[in-house]
Amino acid sequence: MKKTKLPLFLLVLFSSALIIPTVYADEGNFDLTAVPQALADRLNISLFSSELLVSLIFCVMFLFPALLLTRNILAHVIVGVAVLSFCVALTWFPVWIFVIVCLMIALFFSDKITGIFGGKGD
Repeated sequence: MKKTKLPLFLLVLFSSALIIPTVYADEGNFDLTAVPQALADRLNISLFSSELLVSLIFCVMFLFPALLLTRNILAHVIVGVAVLSFCVALTWFPVWIFVIVCLMIALFFSDKITGIFGGKGD
């Protein structure tokens, strides 16, 4: 199983890293905030869809190594929220979806949080 993790990781990293040079192949300047618009123009999809696609690609680029390197669920959540907040800062990911995701994460960890603050511990 360990032998297949590295080639799979490299495949995901290589394929997801190809999207930015493909979008900006014929242009001289590079504006990171304009990647979703350029992708929408190239793929003939809506801007909202391309923003979600670019955010998903960034999440996969950073979450996949975290999933392979550790089994700690809290590390996966921290990396995911950090990447999504970076995408929100670049206006790639809508804020309302980010708020819903954070509320769902809080709901999933509510028993653990109340157990820690209630004195039950972990």
